[in-house]
Amino acid sequence: MIRKRERAGRADAIEIRRQKILSAAKACASRFGFHATSVAQIAKAAGLSVGQIYRYFESKEAVIAAVVAERWPCADLIAAWLGGPPIGAEPSSGADLVGQPEECLTPEAAALSLEIWAEAARNPRVAAIVRDARAAEVARTVKLLSDAGGAARTPADLESRAELLHLLIEGMQVWAVQPPSNLSLVRERVRQLAAQLAA
Repeated sequence: MIRKRERAGRADAIEIRRQKILSAAKACASRFGFHATSVAQIAKAAGLSVGQIYRYFESKEAVIAAVVAERWPCADLIAAWLGGPPIGAEPSSGADLVGQPEECLTPEAAALSLEIWAEAARNPRVAAIVRDARAAEVARTVKLLSDAGGAARTPADLESRAELLHLLIEGMQVWAVQPPSNLSLVRERVRQLAAQLAA
């Protein structure tokens, strides 16, 4: 029993340290861009040595891969939209229409997503990481659309609808870096479109 608790405690400590490194990597990427960010800069921002970074991540690309895995929440955002109130209805009890997943549309999160895309354009290994993460999110969205019911659709139709939703959200992230005054209206229109595509 004691060893089990010790293992759980170590696992928690490892996860806390990994999150500290990822937070430092995101801060450095936001300031310098991923391309110009070194493992030494990440270590300094995390208050660790370079050797300690390599205990948790085998390379800078592995750090970027972990950041990408956290920053690809399109399916979560779409799920929140599909689980929201009916189109045109007022949110019940003052609840946010979209909720926590909409954090991917803050200017800071959007800027980080653009940094990830920029690094993917320069680095084939990062491009593969981004491609795999995005493909996994599109597959999750296909399942969400399939589970939402609506008219019977072919797998190709579901995939094209999922791709369209991802393209819309990715476009909104570009826009969110310098948000226009009507971004909330655009968000609502895209949410409505998500519901229509799932119907």
